[in-house]
Amino acid sequence: MHQSKLIRLLKCLSPEEFKHFSKFVQSPFFNTNPTQVKFYHLLKKECPDFESKRIEKERMYKKLFGGTKFHYHSMANVMRDMTKLIESYLIFLENDKDEFQKQKTLNGVFRQRNFYDYFEKGTHDLLKQLNDQPYRDTLYFQKISELKSDFFYHPKTNRHSIKLDYSKDLMAHLDSYFVLAKMQLASELKTREKTLSAKYEIKLLNEALEIVPKESHPVFEIYAK
Repeated sequence: MHQSKLIRLLKCLSPEEFKHFSKFVQSPFFNTNPTQVKFYHLLKKECPDFESKRIEKERMYKKLFGGTKFHYHSMANVMRDMTKLIESYLIFLENDKDEFQKQKTLNGVFRQRNFYDYFEKGTHDLLKQLNDQPYRDTLYFQKISELKSDFFYHPKTNRHSIKLDYSKDLMAHLDSYFVLAKMQLASELKTREKTLSAKYEIKLLNEALEIVPKESHPVFEIYAK
């Protein structure tokens, strides 16, 4: 069990994260299997190294199921279920760090469940957060393009307004994202050509470079050079 995915994931948790993982395992919303709670407490005794012989499958099985004969598939299922719990916990931790992504996910829920008024307000709030940032990188243009695309193609959005030309705005941001992403990857490929004596065909690069002077953000000029 020492080289299993389960143990490798457990080792990546900080002591504080492992401590809070107990609440995750014991929450009936995430886990209804009492064996997993017992398994967690057995693993807790081996934290943070998980190098002891006590975590060998046969020994863990005996502690979990008493004197019953060792059954490989039963122990594999216990380990698989715990691994899934850790993976869900890691997703939760990652999403909890990113306030923007949480709001974007909620806004997606509003869109799918036809709360257009909340979806519209949420989209504008997210766009404001992006535009308040001091930098304009590839991720910025990707996020803003996705938000405006979702909003533009919503059935309740008035796409035929001349006053608010969403299509023109969306196209401009998509162009910016494409150009910047193209130049970013092209720079990597050009570096590989020099260091590895490789040769790459980079389609549409010249067309992308022609758009650069029209952009006001320094990052475009940096990649162009």
